[in-house]
Amino acid sequence: MAVPAVAVAIGTMYFDRIARAVEGRFYRASVAGRRIVYGTGVGRRGSGAEGAWLNVIALILAFLLPGIGLFLAWMIAAYAIGRGLFVAVAMRRMPRPLAESLYRANRTVIWVQGAVLALTAYVSILNLLIPIIGVATMVMCWTWL
Repeated sequence: MAVPAVAVAIGTMYFDRIARAVEGRFYRASVAGRRIVYGTGVGRRGSGAEGAWLNVIALILAFLLPGIGLFLAWMIAAYAIGRGLFVAVAMRRMPRPLAESLYRANRTVIWVQGAVLALTAYVSILNLLIPIIGVATMVMCWTWL
């Protein structure tokens, strides 16, 4: 279950490129979002650091509780991926507190999208696409909300 955290961490280096490409292709009329610098959220709640700690907890659960632990690990990964990517995408257009409140208002929809992305972590080649598909999905989700 550590694969999603690593894939997302690597994907954040290309975050703006991916977000701009999706906005340019599907949302040409919207104003471009501001650039998010790599590592901006490190050490804050909802950042890559939180995702890493959650994945450590998920790994421990998967080993200690066979069967149900794997399910709990998947749920934790769904939360971490969904929340992390959504807040990062929303921060391109609004301050962090507003992005987090938008997340809280729509957490179920975002968690479901994170769950689908977390499931792709179980498929060898697809797990490499999590950053690309995840950022594109959250850009589209952000514009819907």
